[in-house]
Order: sequence, then C-alpha cells, then structure tokens
Amino acid sequence: MTELEQCKSVLADLEKAGGADPRLDHAISEIFSHLNSDGLPTGFLQQFRVVWQKTPWTASLDATIALVERVLPGWEWIRKSPGTMTVYDPDIPEKTWAVHYDARGATPPLALLTALFRAKIAQMEKADG
Repeated sequence: MTELEQCKSVLADLEKAGGADPRLDHAISEIFSHLNSDGLPTGFLQQFRVVWQKTPWTASLDATIALVERVLPGWEWIRKSPGTMTVYDPDIPEKTWAVHYDARGATPPLALLTALFRAKIAQMEKADG
C-alpha cells in the first residue's frame, strides 16, 4: 500500500471515528514515522521512537497540534466550532485566498486530524500530477 493509499484509509477511519482509537493512533504513527527523529541526538532516538508509537493522537489535542506543525510546517489551524477544525497555508505566493481544509469530528483532535489528512492527501495528489 502506498503512503497515499494509507492516508486515504486512515482518513476514511477518522471520518467514522466516534472517539479516541488506539488502532488509529498506531496507523497515524506509522504513516508519519519518518518525522519522529529529526534533529534528535542519537542517544534519544530509541526512547523517542517508543514514545512516538504510543502517542494518543486521537485523544490529545496538544499531540495533534504538534503533529500538524511537523507535517505541515508553517500552516495554521483554527477551531471553527466545538466539532469543526480547519488547517490552511497562510503563505500563498499569489496573495489570493488560502486553501482551507475543514473537517468535522466527534472531538477536536479527530476534527483536526481529519483536516490534516485532507490537506496532506491534497498535497500528495498535487505532487503526483
């Protein structure tokens, strides 16, 4: 399964999720595992990998915000309502309206994760041509 297919599969699960889900947390950690060690001293890498694999992305808004900042550097996020979040790139060279990726979810972390995956999938599809 390609990374794009994995992202689409996780997105489908996020859109159906009713709350925190350790299975989804693990799938998210696997997709973005290449981000987990940037800039860390070698001695901390193994310990960090263990923590990364156990991060409760679907339960923690703080963890999800940190993930957005790593996956979409420079992008911003906002909470539109209790169950609606959006991510967007405020640094558009053409100075036109930024593309927003909105999402609803049962909880704020699920909504923000869903918006994150929609944006990431769009980036990947654009890169594929």
